[in-house]
Amino acid sequence: SWFMYLSLTLRNTWLNYILDRYIHYLLFYAIFLPLDTNNDNKKKKKWWQLFSNNNNDDKNTIILSPATIFIKLQVLWIYFDAGYGKYTDPLGGWSFNGEDTLPALDTYIRHTLLGQYMYALLKPFDGLRYMTPSVVYIELGVVPLCLIGLALNEKRITYAAITSIVLLHTGIALTMNNTSLLSAVACVPWTLFLPTTTSKTTKVSSSDNNNTTTTTKSQKKRRSS
Repeated sequence: SWFMYLSLTLRNTWLNYILDRYIHYLLFYAIFLPLDTNNDNKKKKKWWQLFSNNNNDDKNTIILSPATIFIKLQVLWIYFDAGYGKYTDPLGGWSFNGEDTLPALDTYIRHTLLGQYMYALLKPFDGLRYMTPSVVYIELGVVPLCLIGLALNEKRITYAAITSIVLLHTGIALTMNNTSLLSAVACVPWTLFLPTTTSKTTKVSSSDNNNTTTTTKSQKKRRSS
């Protein structure tokens, strides 16, 4: 898939936009993603399963591989670059600066019918001036917040960060023309930030099997006595 997409973009360089570059990076890194992350058997533990917060419980294991590392670094750079660029805007269009400058969202959300309705609802209350800086703070803080949540095994922090960025891209897709596909693709890398939960289910089922075996043995003893 990566080679075919690369060939397509090289044959049509004048149509190579940010969406194409994003897909190009994701397909390339996806080549190196680990396929077997089953950690039920200690003998089959792979090198990319770096550590677990509890040696006797693998549900907190953080899966790392060259692909996941580079994708997360790529996502970090993309959002830091976008957020910092808005934060240092010389015109101050993305900052809360009173009535000196027109907010950037005052222009961006007028493209679609839903955006026009939102504009009509928020404009009288100056809501766009308050909403505009939130885009900058989300882009600058979402990746560090996700990494902190993963490091501390606080799933609520990770889920809150991912939810905020997904809602941001959903809003972009609904209020700006020709951004639906880009927003959808931009949400894909965030699946790598989701905590692993498959091992937890296995552990529970294994515990249930042990309890069932113990109950069966005790019943047999009672019958024999």
